[in-house]
Amino acid sequence: MSVSSDLRNLSICKKLSENVKESLCVGPNQCCLAAVVDDNILVWSQEDCCLYAQHLQQQDSVLQTLSLTRPPLWSVQSIHVNKQGTGVLLVGRRGVGVVDLPQRWGKHHTFDGGRENITCRTEYIAERFLVCHQRIDVVAACWHPGSPNGNHVVMLASDHYLRVYSLRGRDVPEQALAVSVPRPDSVFSSHAAPAKYGSSALGEEAVDFTIGAPVVTDGVKKSGDVGDSEKKDDAADFLWPVYVLYANGDVYHTYLSLHHKLRSRTVSGPLVLLPPREDNYALEWCSVCCVGEGGVGSVLVLATTGGRVFHCVVMPPKDEPDVPVTSGSHDELKLTQGLSRLSVSSPSVSLYVYECVDLQLSLCPDQLLAPRPLMLCTHDSFTNRYLVLHSAGVHLVTVSLVDSMRRFVMSSHAAPDDELGGECCVEHLVCTLALPSAALVPVTACAVWCPGPSALSPRGVGGCEVLVLLLTGALLSVRLPALLPLLPLPPLLAAVESKAPGRGSVESLETAVRRCLQRGSSQPLLASSSARPLDPVEALDLTNKTLHKLRANYLVPQNTAANLINHRVRVLFDLQRALVSQLNDLTQELQTLQQNTVRLQILQQEAKDRQDSIFRRLDAVCATTLRRLPGLSSGERWMLKELQSMQEQMPELRDDLQHLHTKLQWHETIAQVAGDPILPAKLNSD
Repeated sequence: MSVSSDLRNLSICKKLSENVKESLCVGPNQCCLAAVVDDNILVWSQEDCCLYAQHLQQQDSVLQTLSLTRPPLWSVQSIHVNKQGTGVLLVGRRGVGVVDLPQRWGKHHTFDGGRENITCRTEYIAERFLVCHQRIDVVAACWHPGSPNGNHVVMLASDHYLRVYSLRGRDVPEQALAVSVPRPDSVFSSHAAPAKYGSSALGEEAVDFTIGAPVVTDGVKKSGDVGDSEKKDDAADFLWPVYVLYANGDVYHTYLSLHHKLRSRTVSGPLVLLPPREDNYALEWCSVCCVGEGGVGSVLVLATTGGRVFHCVVMPPKDEPDVPVTSGSHDELKLTQGLSRLSVSSPSVSLYVYECVDLQLSLCPDQLLAPRPLMLCTHDSFTNRYLVLHSAGVHLVTVSLVDSMRRFVMSSHAAPDDELGGECCVEHLVCTLALPSAALVPVTACAVWCPGPSALSPRGVGGCEVLVLLLTGALLSVRLPALLPLLPLPPLLAAVESKAPGRGSVESLETAVRRCLQRGSSQPLLASSSARPLDPVEALDLTNKTLHKLRANYLVPQNTAANLINHRVRVLFDLQRALVSQLNDLTQELQTLQQNTVRLQILQQEAKDRQDSIFRRLDAVCATTLRRLPGLSSGERWMLKELQSMQEQMPELRDDLQHLHTKLQWHETIAQVAGDPILPAKLNSD
């Protein structure tokens, strides 16, 4: 984990620090007042009712002020940017606004080419409905992730309705689902007294909702009446699971879709929490998020105000049939089929609580801590991590079960049970309440920034950073700790360790290094206000604790891992020296064999020459012996036979020759009579 000090000198930090008021207080849910669009940071200013924007990788970039045509009359609690980066959602208890962002162009890809003052169009969602119903507040709102153009907003109101609005029709919702399902044995389930009247007294009020990763069934693909215009937006065919959390711990589950044939009004809940407990997890719940691949098999995270986080696996019902799932690639198809079994009309899913994490919200003693609402935040850059935000700091939680389930589904063979039970890893990134005597500096904004390569800013290469904005206007950038890569064991070392006599299964090098570097706690970045002086004794105690934690959890594991690596290197060096000695022996033996080969080749050539001489002498002896034999040899008999046949043909050849001479004389006589002197010459030549 590293901290960048370049962002502290940005103009936006100075501007925000000038507008800080001592009497200004931050609400419990105002921890998301900043967002990142590419490399530009957007910060909402409560004092000026505007958005400030500045390029993060350029120190001399222009501070841009995005003024609103219709500033909100209520307090903004959070802002959200859609995936396209074209709009900002302003969410408050009394309304939801949408700010149309200008286009980004120019040298540094800033808004409207880098103009300092820009006026942005602002519209409001369900403005007339919220004005007419003063008792209805906005619980939470976000962009619909399945919107092709990023123009759909999902809003959860205090009347227990989940509504989906389109920016084209901002006053009339396209979908409206009644989330709260009254229990049959509840006294508020009668028609005369609806459940919502007594919900506040019993804690049955919605506090948050989340949308998981999408799944898609074959129902849309198999329908033959779907036109080409409806097929071009594949995101509209997805079913997005939605989980709504209530303050008493009830979780309701439904699906949302922008496709008109997949819209369903089925809401199931409250979901069963397994394993059951006597108090039924009776805690004050405040936030929810979903990590993983989505659908059944994902991990649902539930947070409480006391700093406790529960990890729940979404389990399918026992009698749920398998439904085929389609996807783009073969791997994603296999993964989705293994992790997600979708059926909207089937019985409700259940939640299996397999892990509980108690977060250390601050470094002060526990008796001095007050309940602080937590806010869970996910990002598209990582699917197995989420951020925990509160007024006293920021935590990063890595859920290893997500990767374990993915490897289990993608692998061809079933993995052992112990491979699926990895514990989560908690990193304390920022702490703003380290001492009881120090003044609390609330966290007003937190955003994830994945910087790209820049010629003027080489630090922005690789990895993601968490931008934390404090109430004092200070902007902290904390590099996210990267997971250790899976380094393969060298094959030579693996072969040596596998053949080690008298030893069982040998621990691989990367496993040993991971085990050494694994730590139980982390040292956060400390931030405090200079308005109140610190107690020297408490500051010294904090310094000693910090140094001890750094030594015990950072330096000692690194030294242990370094010693382990050095030991393995020494083993490899010893093995290398042994192999070099064996190589020298083999080289000498090879030279000896080459010399023997040359000597044997010379002896072979001499033996071949002697053999040829003996063959020639043997042929001469055989010829002499055959000539001295009394009889004729086969060659002589054949020659004799040929001579006899020629002798028998001599009379016939002699008659033919006499015939030719006679004919030649006749031609000469005819030529002399005709007086042609040339003809005899020709005949003689012929």
